[in-house]
Amino acid sequence: MKSSNPIQALVFHSHGVGQILRLPAFPKKGETIWTSSWEIGNDGAKGSNVAVALSNLGITTAFAGKVGTDILGEIGLDWLNRSDVDLSCLIHDPQMPSMIGMVLIDDKGENSILLGGASAHFTEQEIRTAIHAFPSADFLITGFEIHIPDALKIARYGKQCKKYVILNPSPTPTFDIGPLPWVDLLILNQPESEALLTLQGVRTIGTPREQLLQLHKQYLCPNIILTLGGEGSLLLEQEKISFFPSKKVSVVDTSGAGDSFLAAVAACLIRGSSLSNACRFAAVYASYTVQKRGTFPAFASRQYILEHEPAYAGCL
Repeated sequence: MKSSNPIQALVFHSHGVGQILRLPAFPKKGETIWTSSWEIGNDGAKGSNVAVALSNLGITTAFAGKVGTDILGEIGLDWLNRSDVDLSCLIHDPQMPSMIGMVLIDDKGENSILLGGASAHFTEQEIRTAIHAFPSADFLITGFEIHIPDALKIARYGKQCKKYVILNPSPTPTFDIGPLPWVDLLILNQPESEALLTLQGVRTIGTPREQLLQLHKQYLCPNIILTLGGEGSLLLEQEKISFFPSKKVSVVDTSGAGDSFLAAVAACLIRGSSLSNACRFAAVYASYTVQKRGTFPAFASRQYILEHEPAYAGCL
């Protein structure tokens, strides 16, 4: 049963089925090893992960995307439905092989991700139709697991429609995407930051703080969050840089940590919090994600956070 409340956030992004392989260590070249477990279906792509996390946090969320009509296109959609995400703009394309991801997780909880299948392509009409379908959604979230030129069109058109646009440039492109002045908030990690700067011909990457200033200069985004894994995050806002430490916990699985961090930031902004408070809360929310296995099952609910982190009730 879908919520009758107006949609607050539109996630126009990727969905695919995830396979999660747990192993003692990442294999070396030519090495054959046993996994300790091999799971299918409890992990989505970056877009569906963000949509589920947002909905769990009490944000009325719509997901726009494209999947194939193969069996992989159906796996994981039940999580979106159970999370009350609006799927009225999810396209089922019989010509498209659904995206599949393989997540390798070692004993330390660190992960590497392999993608296969196809990234979704969208026509101009499909982009406009999905964005206009949710006029109440003041926030638009997209990223590069869909066809990158289309993601850029989505971000640009979303800004034309006066949305607050959040972009996660992952996986990083292999070509120059040019400046992104229509992106209100760029959220990325250090490898993505270094790759984007390299594409702009920046030879000396510098410290994380220097990277933020370089990213701002090259890509013209007014606000940038650089995540630093277990160390925390840096926020560039109005050319001022602030650091927010992570919450130290015992890590079980880092899968979905970045997606839950992004969703938590967006949820706070939707509720009127500042970017600084959003970064503080996102660090706490992501800390709960990494203490559980999987992605969809690991995204804490709003009620759970209110019970365990009452200090952040103002963000929720």
